[in-house]
Amino acid sequence: MLSTIFDGIIILCLFIALISGLCRGFMKSIWGLVTLAILAVGIFYAAPPVTKLICEKTSIDSSIQTPMENLYGKIKGMDTELTAENIDAALELMKTNGVPAFAVNALSPIIKKYIPAEGTFTAKAVMGERTAYAVIMFGVSLILAIIIGILIKILKKILMGFAKISVIKPVDKILGLIYCVVLTAAVFVGIGGVAFTMKDLKFMSKVNASYESSTVFKYIYGQNPLQDIFDKHVNLGNYLGKIIKTDSAELTAIQNEEVIYELIVK
Repeated sequence: MLSTIFDGIIILCLFIALISGLCRGFMKSIWGLVTLAILAVGIFYAAPPVTKLICEKTSIDSSIQTPMENLYGKIKGMDTELTAENIDAALELMKTNGVPAFAVNALSPIIKKYIPAEGTFTAKAVMGERTAYAVIMFGVSLILAIIIGILIKILKKILMGFAKISVIKPVDKILGLIYCVVLTAAVFVGIGGVAFTMKDLKFMSKVNASYESSTVFKYIYGQNPLQDIFDKHVNLGNYLGKIIKTDSAELTAIQNEEVIYELIVK
């Protein structure tokens, strides 16, 4: 029964993807992914150099850095002096000077990465400078997203116009069908592959007992062609297994202590 339900869900989703791809066409179907990719690549490569240029050519970063330094300075111990040579000792000193340990642990990777090689600086100065840089980069990224978004809309109109040409339209529809079906199948393969890494866990017992009798489901769970990759790189079952075993061990220890206590009392 369970295998039939899984088969039905998969077949229904593939059928919906087929109809959707045929109706929308390839260009409309893929455009969301293309937009996301262009935005991500554009911002990733353009934002850092633009932000660096703004920091070098203007005083915007200084106007942000000063109030941020004052804000960090309200945290006791953030005025600890740092140098590249004494960084580890200074971070430990920050803890003794009143900065919470979790805060030091969170800030230390940033401070270690951006502490200048020469000179003496305070923790609040380093963090103020990095916060100012992050704020400027966020603003730059937002502006770039708007600009790139406008350019993408122009490009979309041009390409959608080509897709409507009578000769290209049938090809666009067929490619759209193939794309949506393949993408949906890939999602199921990914879900099934990750799920199968949890096959040894108790809550997967019903699925394990039913997948072999399925028609389609078994090819994403159990006979997944990419299962070796999931087992090696996305082994959620291995991670959960360790947690469950740890919890079980702790529970057993507690139960044993209760039994011993009852025996002693009696």
